[in-house]
Amino acid sequence: MRKKVEHKINQAVAELGRLEYYRIDKVREKTQTIRKVFDKTILDMARVGTIELLDGDTTGMNPSEIGNLIRYGDQLHVYFKFPDAETEPEAQQPQKATMGAAKPKRAEPESSKTENIEIVLLEIEPEIWQRFVELCQGREDKAPVQKIREMIRDYIKGGM
Repeated sequence: MRKKVEHKINQAVAELGRLEYYRIDKVREKTQTIRKVFDKTILDMARVGTIELLDGDTTGMNPSEIGNLIRYGDQLHVYFKFPDAETEPEAQQPQKATMGAAKPKRAEPESSKTENIEIVLLEIEPEIWQRFVELCQGREDKAPVQKIREMIRDYIKGGM
């Protein structure tokens, strides 16, 4: 079964074209396989070194897309790449939902990295979020994430 799914994954990658990074939910969509089997195959492929799993920015992804990524423990794997793949030009890399988003980063063991918490704002209308982004950039020349961090720090300082 694993070999069949691995073959479907390779076919999906071929359909998506030659990229340095492949977003897991896009590949999953093209394979049309059982979730559990797909996830196990991807994790097995990473374990044996066929692919390399990468973390990435999920900003701009909807809950359905995020749900089709692979969560293993506390890590959310967004992309994978083939270790022997040649580096493609920057324009060939997957498009991010946010401007200036960093390249996907290599998933590291839990013990070697600090804990990051991902927050999904489900109750915010897109128009309100867009206005917040515009105000952050226009008034303070800051990214929305930076402003939210500052607001959290200020809130904590005010409560102590």
